[in-house]
Amino acid sequence: MNQRCRQICGADVGDCFINNKKQIACIADMVINKVFGISSVVEIALKENLKEDIVERLDLALKETQELIDWIKFLQIANDLKTLISASELNRETEKRTEMRFPLPEIYRQYLALKINTFGVYNPVTLLNFSRSGLRFKSLFPLEINSIKECILVTSHIISKEVSFNVIIRHCTKDNSGYIVGGQIEKVSDSISFDFFKNIYDYIIEILRHQQ
Repeated sequence: MNQRCRQICGADVGDCFINNKKQIACIADMVINKVFGISSVVEIALKENLKEDIVERLDLALKETQELIDWIKFLQIANDLKTLISASELNRETEKRTEMRFPLPEIYRQYLALKINTFGVYNPVTLLNFSRSGLRFKSLFPLEINSIKECILVTSHIISKEVSFNVIIRHCTKDNSGYIVGGQIEKVSDSISFDFFKNIYDYIIEILRHQQ
């Protein structure tokens, strides 16, 4: 995607010619519908009695389509192709992980709050980026690596909602005005599996619907 963008617009992401939010919304809707259809076909195929090597390839195909779905969902909520491309550059060059991380668009920070239990009190932190099973945030306090912290994600727009989960602290680096912390989601209240990306996406989609 990034290479193709450079061929069309040049090396500078700021030169992207797609600036119309209606264009982006239209493209996102069309692509995500097609990708959901492909994912459904792959999921049906995986239920069949297939050879092990074929199952492995289908699993890989499903993983790739899920990542593409996340890309398009983020494009829907950010309404900004430049942000999506920049996020990809950051992940590929500076963060060697198997899962794509997306920045939280600043416009939504007034509606979404992340709180972490430190010293027995839930203190607010600034969510920087997120994925299906991880997050990165800015904290005023240092957090011990490999410690497990209780977190709450809250939305206060129109209807208040919240979800609780635990995070294993993977890194904590001193920043000018606090600490940059990365964590892996471990456990969620009343749920066996937890998709952090889906929760952020669902909350923001609800915000957008009430703003229309």
